Amino acid sequence: MKKVLVLSPNFEPATQLAHPYFVDFANKLEGRYDVITLFNEDDVKDKVWDTINAEKPQSLFEIGHGNVSVVTGYQYDVLFEVGNAPDLSSFKVSVWLSCLMGRELLPWLVKERGLKSGIGWKEEYGFFANLTDEFIGTIEEAFYKLHIIDGVYTMQDVYDYIYRRYTELIEKWERTDPEVADWLRWDRDNMVLCGDKNAWIYKEPVIEHQVLEADATYKVLGDKVRLHIFGTVSTEEDKKPLKDVTVLVTVNDVQKSTTTDSSGKFSIDVEVPLKSKYEVHIKTADIVTEKPDKVFVIKGTETKIEVNIKIETTIVAWVEEIKRQELKLPNSRYLVRIGFKILDENGNEIVPTRQELSCKIQDVDGYNDCDILYDEEKGYFIAQNYSLYYPTIRVKDLEYSAIIKYTPKDEKYMPSEEKLSIKLKENITNPVIIALIILAVILGLINIPG
Repeated sequence: MKKVLVLSPNFEPATQLAHPYFVDFANKLEGRYDVITLFNEDDVKDKVWDTINAEKPQSLFEIGHGNVSVVTGYQYDVLFEVGNAPDLSSFKVSVWLSCLMGRELLPWLVKERGLKSGIGWKEEYGFFANLTDEFIGTIEEAFYKLHIIDGVYTMQDVYDYIYRRYTELIEKWERTDPEVADWLRWDRDNMVLCGDKNAWIYKEPVIEHQVLEADATYKVLGDKVRLHIFGTVSTEEDKKPLKDVTVLVTVNDVQKSTTTDSSGKFSIDVEVPLKSKYEVHIKTADIVTEKPDKVFVIKGTETKIEVNIKIETTIVAWVEEIKRQELKLPNSRYLVRIGFKILDENGNEIVPTRQELSCKIQDVDGYNDCDILYDEEKGYFIAQNYSLYYPTIRVKDLEYSAIIKYTPKDEKYMPSEEKLSIKLKENITNPVIIALIILAVILGLINIPG
């Protein structure tokens, strides 16, 4: 049975806060490994060196204080320093949670004392007393997963797991407490991996990689959208389709999973509230096959696709009223009132803001702006202008137009435009009558109301 050495001095506030995670690590590995713990006053140089020389452990999980060239244990007893350390060639993997030692001591231990691989920190490691799960718990979890091959197979995977989890936490805390985010970023960016990045502890991993290709379509369903996500999963090395791969899809806070078929294909539908843009996160699980001396892994992958919702819109418009306001020659003043609605591609009504709408009505002088309001009682928009001029006497039907535009601020809606015909019928066909009306107006015989 392989041996794991766990060191924790547990004698002052920082190491006392971290100590439970080292106890938990040791307890969880009991039965799988021969776990050796040197806690409290046992974490001193003589006992540590004697244990390493006698037991030849393959894994080390350590917390203490340090500087660029030193790591200390209980009551700051110097355990290792540049130029003075035991043979560490039995250790295949290690994590050192001691400040600054990643700068000089850790590379020296790899180069000069046979340590195969180790993660440490090249600057001070800082954490918050009330957030030890986020800071130290993440490190313990990553190293534990390596020992049970739970998605972590090599020291590079340990490093990547911590880096990825810290990045997620940075994004979370950036919104609520930037100081926490700054310390997480500091610890993440000052973590170093020295030695063999492919070092392992449980079983030798034989690793291949998955390739994930994905796309999405959508259908708008009122105030919801049904996203149809589909794609393929294959091996990167030989492009072979992969069957029965678990695919996890996350949109907003909605998560759904499916598996690939015999052709490596998958598809899944997710319904979410309607908005203009979605980020679809797609992640595949590792495929792990254990053999007596090796573990064969086809590592999962993840991708993100962006879905932009574009809903076509239509303007349905009609002339409600054309009414003469003032009789004049040659042109009289008219009121023109237009009713209209904005509909989406499924026939649902959209009620935009006034600023998103415009309407111009044509008269003898060109196009004129309109007042627009929403009539709550009628349930549609009204566009009107009281000062439009059209010929008073029309010897034939005349046709003008109105142009209504919808320019949405919400990116999910597409703009639309409608051109509406405004018809004025001929009101006299006899030239004699026309002449008499003109003469009567000139002589003042026709009273023209205001």
